[in-house]
Amino acid sequence: MDALELRKLKSMIEHRMEQLQGEIAEAKSFTSKKLEQDDDPSADLDLTISSSVDEKVLADHKSELKRLSRNLLWLDSDDAGLCRVCDCEIPVNRLLAVPDTQVCISCAD
Repeated sequence: MDALELRKLKSMIEHRMEQLQGEIAEAKSFTSKKLEQDDDPSADLDLTISSSVDEKVLADHKSELKRLSRNLLWLDSDDAGLCRVCDCEIPVNRLLAVPDTQVCISCAD
């Protein structure tokens, strides 16, 4: 991977991290949402039904954020772009498509 490709990948990862951080910061807790809708039974039911989905989405965002953060450090190391399993170079297009991966497509299978 050349310097231009590396900068492009890092920029893409940083942009995605900013998006995730914004979504995490904007997520309201179940309790605060309940307090806002305590006088509307149908909204309360909708909130109860969607709360587990919201929690899962939030957990997934946090997990992706950790993986992306880890990959930024990896991209600054001597092992940048090399598969953690087989030590082969990971094609840049794979890294651009799946920026939180550290394995080649063969090892991912």
